[in-house]
Amino acid sequence: MAIQIQFRLDHYASELRNTAVGLVEHRTLHFTPVCGHTLGTIQELNQPLWDGEVSWGLQIRGLTPDSWKLFELGKTYHLDLTPAT
Repeated sequence: MAIQIQFRLDHYASELRNTAVGLVEHRTLHFTPVCGHTLGTIQELNQPLWDGEVSWGLQIRGLTPDSWKLFELGKTYHLDLTPAT
């Protein structure tokens, strides 16, 4: 069985890390699940996953500058969960 969850990138935090090539900025992305009413429509994708108020999210830590271009603030992304084989 596969589950697909929709998340919105709300904000990010940056930190400098000392690496072998010097200081490198890494980011942590903070996502919240899309649920309820959005622009007058019901987000049916996530609705079966909970009952009531949602109080969870997703963080991806340690992203390098090369990977930042894959994400844009305010956009939504899907996370597909499938059993490992």
